[in-house]
Amino acid sequence: MKGRNRSLWREESFMLHLVQTAITPHLSLVECLSNWPAISLDLREPPRKRELKATKLEQALSILS
Repeated sequence: MKGRNRSLWREESFMLHLVQTAITPHLSLVECLSNWPAISLDLREPPRKRELKATKLEQALSILS
């Protein structure tokens, strides 16, 4: 725009605001605490579908013996 100087501080501040609102959910502390069991379940990793190394080793040793 003509007649207005760029304000890098204002632009960076606005960019930070956009990033924070994209990343941070709008939940109050009370909502988080009351819904914690469901939130905790949603954050868990799925169970692994691989065999234990000890099981593989036992199988390999049983083949060799």
